[in-house]
Order: sequence, then structure tokens, then C-alpha cells
Amino acid sequence: MHKSVSELRREERFPFAKKIEFNLKYCGNHDRLKGISVNISSSGLCLYVFNPIKEGEIININSDLPTSCKTAMVRWVKNIETDFYMIGVHCSGACNA
Repeated sequence: MHKSVSELRREERFPFAKKIEFNLKYCGNHDRLKGISVNISSSGLCLYVFNPIKEGEIININSDLPTSCKTAMVRWVKNIETDFYMIGVHCSGACNA
């Protein structure tokens, strides 16, 4: 019997809708990108974003969150439609999130 995605997660997710500003850690420009959070846990976030982002990229989160997450690695990306994506990020204080 297959486990559901929610059964595979280590921490419980909580609904959390907020505008999030972030930038790509290793990108030459320091433009602030924007997204909207969907949910949060002690180790990650799910966001809607409007720029293409790749799995494995590191982001710096510039918005206040109810966790200490400031640096995160993009774990997965789902293309919803043109210029609209859902991403899952794993938070870490280290560059190797």
C-alpha cells in the first residue's frame, strides 16, 4: 500500500498565506523576487512564484516568517502555467540546505 505525500513528510504543514520576498543566493543580480506562501513547517515552505526557478537553487528569504528560515534550497518545482510555478523549499542556515 502506497503512503500519501502527507504521510511521507517529517513535520506537519500548516496553512500560511503571506507575500514572500526572496532572491537567488548565487545569482549575479540581487533583484527581489516575490511569491505567495501556501503552507509552512518547521523545515520548509511551499510557495507560488512568478519566475522560473530550478530545483537545487538556493534562495535567501527576506520576509519575516514564524520560523527561523532565511536560507532555503528548492527541492521541487511544478509549472502551473506560463510564469506561474509552485515550489517546495527546505530551510537551512547552511548553503547546502
